[in-house]
Amino acid sequence: MILSNFYCLYIIVSPFIINVTADCLANPFQHRSPFLIRPETNEYPFSIIYPNFGETVIRFNAGDAIEFACPHQEVVYSEIRTPTMVRGTCTSSGRFEMNGKRILFENIVCSDEPRSETRLLVSSNSQCGNNARLAEVGFDIGRNRFLTAYIVCFDYYNEIPSYTRHTIISNINFGFNTKERPFFIQDDDFYRTNNIDNFYTRNKHRSTINRLIGLPDSSTKYIQNDYKFISRGHLVAKKDFFYRSFQMATFRMINVAPQWQTFNGFNWNQVEIDTRNYANDNELNLEVYTGIFGVDTLQHENNNQDIPLYLISHGNHLALPVPALFWKIIYDSTNNKGIVLIGLNNPYKRDDGNVICSDISKQINWLTWDQFNVQKGYSYACTITSFRYAVQEQLHVPDDIPDLGLEEILV
Repeated sequence: MILSNFYCLYIIVSPFIINVTADCLANPFQHRSPFLIRPETNEYPFSIIYPNFGETVIRFNAGDAIEFACPHQEVVYSEIRTPTMVRGTCTSSGRFEMNGKRILFENIVCSDEPRSETRLLVSSNSQCGNNARLAEVGFDIGRNRFLTAYIVCFDYYNEIPSYTRHTIISNINFGFNTKERPFFIQDDDFYRTNNIDNFYTRNKHRSTINRLIGLPDSSTKYIQNDYKFISRGHLVAKKDFFYRSFQMATFRMINVAPQWQTFNGFNWNQVEIDTRNYANDNELNLEVYTGIFGVDTLQHENNNQDIPLYLISHGNHLALPVPALFWKIIYDSTNNKGIVLIGLNNPYKRDDGNVICSDISKQINWLTWDQFNVQKGYSYACTITSFRYAVQEQLHVPDDIPDLGLEEILV
């Protein structure tokens, strides 16, 4: 069962090399660095080799075997080019022995940046709700091995992800740091509509939403020229991954949903930062689900009725809904503790009945959001149990989320 195989990736073990002294050093942040992988493994994140906590180089002892992988590229060393992967061994000389050559790590590179891909999980258990299927985004490292960076439950009918799942590792704040934002990739096999990115442009979604609520196409009453517009809101955040190639893999349309920028850039961004800080400060690997719930509304200009908002509106065809809520389940499987963080995706509304479960945020001392600021996204926290109960009839909550009680919250 493919779904079960994915879930087994999250057994919590230390993902770090622990030797203090070493014969070979590798800087995994160098330009076009290959992935460093434990031989014959493909269970991300634990097959990937990371630096010790707080360090920027990886240490190996003589005799340690490593796989150097460049998904969809070639591994280049000593004028030799090997497709996808080559195996090496650290030697006492400080070089890696590869196919009879002894090479310093700085001379082992990928021919180009490793490239991610999206795969549909095809099995009887790959359905994850009405009109939705599971897909995985990751890297083909050859020999029928695939490093899954994150899982997406994608709603074909509404052309939007329902939820994602990934792992944040315990030294996440020491990872690759870049402001680079590449173009978003659309995996066309998952969409009925071409060029989904076009519907996120400000002028396009301004006219679409204005028509739905009875305003002139160019009205700036709601979609303004500042931070009040609809952006592509990541479900899996870029900085939730340690290495650059995995960060770039988050820039896929299958990983975004319409999110007001005032929420995206403020309280939701703070939720992501606080979650990474919690993992880092407590040296814990965290399992994270991120999803959407409901459809956002604005009042019609003529009759004050609440009108659901969509970025795609062609006659009777409505798709790409603007979610009413974004939610994030954070689970520490080591201590069997969890919490759900929820934010209201509308800078023009207060809670208005969108508090769907009892707020326990006063018990959480690691959250630094501006909780009640409507402009930044009214936000609150719930137990996983109360969240499950509130959404069970309308949302397919992942079956493997533990049914935790109030006494097992992540504090």
